[in-house]
Amino acid sequence: MWKCPYCGHDRGHVFSDNQLNGVLCLNQECGRFDETHEIENTASDFDSSDL
Repeated sequence: MWKCPYCGHDRGHVFSDNQLNGVLCLNQECGRFDETHEIENTASDFDSSDL
């Protein structure tokens, strides 16, 4: 499960395009972008937990 390295919040939105890959923290007081190379594993965590 993903945790924001800046605030510790455990909710985020996976984002990927041709220049950025990572997770956007959904904590309204944080909102920072965590660039990660484990996007494939993180995406599957979100898909199964958001059902």
